[in-house]
Amino acid sequence: MNKVKINICGINYSVTTDNETDFVMDISAKLDGEIKAILKKYPSLGIQSAAVFCALQAYEERKRSEDSLDNLRKQLKEYMDEAGKLRDARDSAVMEADKLRERLTEQNMEPDEDGEFYEEDAEQLVLENTVTPAVTIPVEEKPARDAAPPRPNRAARRSKAK
Repeated sequence: MNKVKINICGINYSVTTDNETDFVMDISAKLDGEIKAILKKYPSLGIQSAAVFCALQAYEERKRSEDSLDNLRKQLKEYMDEAGKLRDARDSAVMEADKLRERLTEQNMEPDEDGEFYEEDAEQLVLENTVTPAVTIPVEEKPARDAAPPRPNRAARRSKAK
């Protein structure tokens, strides 16, 4: 416990506190200044009335701060909830991508030198998973202007390798 001597509006006080001496001195100086400012603005008031006005201002400031803090907590909770939903969606997408990569690997479809699967392989896997096996949908590629030549499909890659 610290015993601190302070002076507010010419009256000495001895305060016993758990707070640091510098902290108590700072807030007592602020209080002294606020009371003196009120007395200067309203000379007919006494020190007690000015102290009451200072207390009202302090409580008003505290209430506004608490309301602001509550609002920030609410916003933070909303942001955290949204982040959780986005994290879950990302995790689902990653799991789905991993499953598709595994399926491509199971069907002996191997990635190219960049670690990516050929687009035709992925398209075929998607078709196999979305269309009944009895239905065959031909996929025709139309080369785009100024586009790189299409990559060879799986059969063409195998024939080149032999």
